[in-house]
Amino acid sequence: MVSRIAYNGLVEIYRPPTRPIMDPATRARLYQAQYQSFEQDLPFWSALAAEGGGPILEMGCGTGRLVAALAGMGYPMIGLDHDAAMLERAEAALADDLHRKVTWIKGNLVTYQLNEPVQLAIGALNTFALLDDADFCAALRSARSNLTATGLIALDLPAFDPDPAPIGDDDPLDVFTDPETGASIELRALVDDQTSRGVNVTWLYDELLADGRVIRHPWEQVYFQRTVDQLRQLIQQSGLSVRSIYGDYDFSPLLPESGQLLMVLEHK
Repeated sequence: MVSRIAYNGLVEIYRPPTRPIMDPATRARLYQAQYQSFEQDLPFWSALAAEGGGPILEMGCGTGRLVAALAGMGYPMIGLDHDAAMLERAEAALADDLHRKVTWIKGNLVTYQLNEPVQLAIGALNTFALLDDADFCAALRSARSNLTATGLIALDLPAFDPDPAPIGDDDPLDVFTDPETGASIELRALVDDQTSRGVNVTWLYDELLADGRVIRHPWEQVYFQRTVDQLRQLIQQSGLSVRSIYGDYDFSPLLPESGQLLMVLEHK
């Protein structure tokens, strides 16, 4: 049975994907293209970086957009990700003069140990929304164990919306160009929340080739959307406390209409 489900402002007709899930190299290529020009969050992260200095860890760094930006501002950076294809692209894209400032680590958010403590640990672009409660707490504990005594953890999460506004079924959520192929990419989402694990989202990257063909690349992910109270409980269980909460990258307060939920955490 086809169901119409909404999640964080996304709504689509959900059907099981008919194509194989995309390979890691394609996923990394499209992810890098999607976020190549995304800079809206940089003022937020750079302000936190200026407060404490480095070194700085990005947990789930993907193709290194944020790591490269902060390294370019002079901060020693560590990029952690479990995806080798993402890290390969991150390292290849890094400017030659920044390599000495950046360390790349292949590993997951739950079990890693850094050689030195960091002043700031960042979870950008909903990375921690991909973790169930157990892994969410374990990842926070790992981050806490790698912080200096005055260090901070900052998370960018989806704001909880009990009644998200639907979008048209045929409307792409984003359109961008892959600089490697010149192809236009249209992004859509199939959303199904009928699972105890979380909200199943299949991102559909439709690659519009010059010869008229359209290649659809599906990417399945499970998201866990939580209220502020639920997050506070998990954060407390992880041995941390909430220093501040914001509703946008400009440090504005969290409001019912906020699209982001930004949390800055510190040691208890």
